[in-house]
Amino acid sequence: MAIAPVALAPVVVAAPPVAAAAPPPVEQVQQALAHISVPAHGAPARLDLTLRPDTLGRVAITIARGVDGSAAVQVQAEQPQTLAALQRDLPQLQAALDRAGISTNRMVSLALAAPECAGQGRPVRAAASRAARRLRHSGIDITA
Repeated sequence: MAIAPVALAPVVVAAPPVAAAAPPPVEQVQQALAHISVPAHGAPARLDLTLRPDTLGRVAITIARGVDGSAAVQVQAEQPQTLAALQRDLPQLQAALDRAGISTNRMVSLALAAPECAGQGRPVRAAASRAARRLRHSGIDITA
């Protein structure tokens, strides 16, 4: 007795959907800076971001302009690993500030947010005030 070959249908198993990896912190900050409006002088512009994944925490950016057009940019990260990533990618952050029109005579300060402000979504006001008072020639001041 001859047995006829039987064709088996292939079994297709779909892999579970993989969530797209979140962009690095500096790219998330760049996207937000593309939409910020900074007044010529007067009240500082403030931007509070919650980064993805949530373990990166929040980033607060305060931009204050002086009457002479200079700018003080204070960036505060809630998590140490986020601060380290922003420090590592500082040239990209500087380029994003250029594209946002904050390119002349600016000072950028990166810092870890004070523990009492972590999780509350607000920047450390004293540090932002100090940054605004330090309006002077372009430079970079990185503190942790």
